[in-house]
Amino acid sequence: MDIKNIGSRSGKEVIQLYLSYPENISDPVSGEAVDMPVKVLRNFDKIELHAAETKSVEMFLTRKDLSYWSVVQRNWVMPENDEFTIAVGRSSRDIRLRGTY
Repeated sequence: MDIKNIGSRSGKEVIQLYLSYPENISDPVSGEAVDMPVKVLRNFDKIELHAAETKSVEMFLTRKDLSYWSVVQRNWVMPENDEFTIAVGRSSRDIRLRGTY
């Protein structure tokens, strides 16, 4: 993702990556519904930009970032065959980019 400073002075920006889990996740062993938050902060980066400068920012997610803790299995479990929503912005209320995985 490219971030551009459209101002006339240098500044800093924090870019945040949020993950929303698929709806209706159930534990593969017990079949019980897993209660997940609406969105979870999974990565962030603070960059400095000079006036009119553009920088490319890359963020990565690990398998653990996509997983939840299963009390039944006592291990991290990644939902399979479901679609995650990935959102990037300045805050959870200021999302500028959204996609699915």
